Amino acid sequence: MKTLNSHTIPMLTYRYSSSIEIIPLGDLHIGSQETNLAAISRAIEHVKEKPNRFVVLTGDLIDNALKTSKSNAYEATMPPNLQVQYVAELLEPISSRILCMVDGNHEARTKRDVNVSLTYCIALELGLADVWRPSEAFLYVDLGNGSGAYRGKRRPRYSIAVTHGVGGGLSAGAGLNRNKPYARARNCDLIITGHTHQPAVGNLLRYDPDLSAGVMVPKRQTIMIGTGWMDYGGYGMEKMYDPLPIAPNKAILSDSQHHITTTQF
Repeated sequence: MKTLNSHTIPMLTYRYSSSIEIIPLGDLHIGSQETNLAAISRAIEHVKEKPNRFVVLTGDLIDNALKTSKSNAYEATMPPNLQVQYVAELLEPISSRILCMVDGNHEARTKRDVNVSLTYCIALELGLADVWRPSEAFLYVDLGNGSGAYRGKRRPRYSIAVTHGVGGGLSAGAGLNRNKPYARARNCDLIITGHTHQPAVGNLLRYDPDLSAGVMVPKRQTIMIGTGWMDYGGYGMEKMYDPLPIAPNKAILSDSQHHITTTQF
């Protein structure tokens, strides 16, 4: 039966000749007293060290405390307009490595009130308006140069979904469980989210029909939740949340075979 749904979502397409690393950067909360700027700077230096390291920005880049929000606007280290400027200056050295950027719930505070995305404002400052998406971004990554070991073989190609994420509990397992329905609906090779500040990695296995061969083919999906970049205190301490480590992680996409490895750095 033919589906009546006609809406399609364009993907951002990238092609590289070798394996790449993808690092999620989100939940920076620039403007919060608890933000660990030294840890963020180290992550940016890590990206700069090798040309095959890339970044996806998963939202909550700024804290954006407003009078109507849960955060205390009077405790902010700088107002939202300067938070936008600070993030743009912080990310400018790696702007050519940014594959996509999406809004988080902290940027959504302003969007709800006046329909202005502060993440989009950051994208404009960086000259990256074309890779900004309001809620979720989809990437198509094609690896390999088509010669040598690749001759006669299909180059590894990867589909990636990036979104900020939503709450799902205080444990790493709860965060992964909250992402599983999203992953199943998107059927991408790699799902990258944030929001929980609890870095975690999990894998799903689903079977897709190959009608030409008359078989069901297993497909592995990797879910990666990026770390938060805040020290313990403030709102988290007030609400009696557990202290969480700043533990950056990344996904390594192989160019020799279709395989994703995740690791901390």
